[in-house]
Amino acid sequence: MKTIGFYFQKLNDAVKKYGIKVTLKKMYEKLRGGNHLALHYKKWRKQNENYRFNDVLREINSFSDHPLISICMPVYNVEEKWLRRCIDSVRAQYYQNWELCIADDCSTQEHVQRVLREYEALDSRIHVVYRRQNGHISRATNSAVEIAKGEYIALLDNDDEVPRWMTYEVVKMINAHPDADLIYSNEDKIDKKGRRFDPFFKPDYSPDTLLSCNYISHLGVYRTSIFREIGGFRHDYVGAQDYDLVLRFVEKTGKVYHIPKILYHWRAIEGSTAAGVGEKNYAYEAGFKALEDTIKRRGYSAYVEKMQSICAYCVHFLPKSEDYVSIIVLPKNGGKYMEGCLDSIYEKTAFRNFEVIVSRDGLDPRIVENLQKNGKYPRLEISKSDPVSESKGNLLLFIEENLEVLSPDWLTEMVG
Repeated sequence: MKTIGFYFQKLNDAVKKYGIKVTLKKMYEKLRGGNHLALHYKKWRKQNENYRFNDVLREINSFSDHPLISICMPVYNVEEKWLRRCIDSVRAQYYQNWELCIADDCSTQEHVQRVLREYEALDSRIHVVYRRQNGHISRATNSAVEIAKGEYIALLDNDDEVPRWMTYEVVKMINAHPDADLIYSNEDKIDKKGRRFDPFFKPDYSPDTLLSCNYISHLGVYRTSIFREIGGFRHDYVGAQDYDLVLRFVEKTGKVYHIPKILYHWRAIEGSTAAGVGEKNYAYEAGFKALEDTIKRRGYSAYVEKMQSICAYCVHFLPKSEDYVSIIVLPKNGGKYMEGCLDSIYEKTAFRNFEVIVSRDGLDPRIVENLQKNGKYPRLEISKSDPVSESKGNLLLFIEENLEVLSPDWLTEMVG
């Protein structure tokens, strides 16, 4: 029989691991009889993952292009059950023109080579290179890519799974967009019991968002020739090697396509980054390093800031010396709030290379007279007709009078 002390110890362990806020949330969900978000996601999957084999096969046969997809996977001392589930998920694909290129990174556990040799003998599409020296994930993945023969490579971790329609959806996208150089999908997590949760529904390709986080991640499918051209993964960025890769890859092409479907299940087990950011903080640090390297490589006048509490970064672009902003203030209430707006601009704005033009249209004549007389605001003009044609700046900013500045860096960030 479990004692009260047992439950207090469980509570204490949970607080240490997750923090009080997350622990209380988990307790609340437990008391409710389950995570309602998980129930909603289960319902969503039932509505959106209706693949009928015969229909899929008929569409595959209608494709004009049936490219070989090389699924590349590094392996190192992974538990046998996860390795088997991973490989089995590939072998279950609806689309059959794939190969699985595996690089065993000099695993020390006996079962790894035994399982890999078993699958090599079982399926001629599975190829394994056995590295003689441990090189970690970047070098091991590069070794897998070296034996790949496909026009595209899909990256897979050795304890994750893919749904059986993964390669079908990828090839469907390739047939729709033959120019595709990089294809990525949505993803979710999967636990030890095979339960799927925490879906990540991603935006379409956004170069700016990519400078904040690696939202592309899994599933990533890359044109093999470009992957090899840029030298594949770099060992110096282990932990964020995929982020470093995609940042360099998109410098070679903008032909990036998003499949808005869940095509990857990320295994959330102890020690995995899928289990939480705190599990592998070095990955966050490596991502920061990769992003700083990208800023320098691209010649941006900017710096990278680490965000608090979330696994993301903020790139601050700096204004150019020649930037001059014409702030055009538009009356909304006849000028009732004009003074408060102007006070906030002049008192709180760190970037000083600006002028202010107040639009006369809709402005109370008494406010016009007051602004012209008080001399309180330097570089301020009352427009005679069209504030845009009267502006001197290379940048125009429009603001209504009922808004006030809060942050000193507001204009610096916008100009940058």
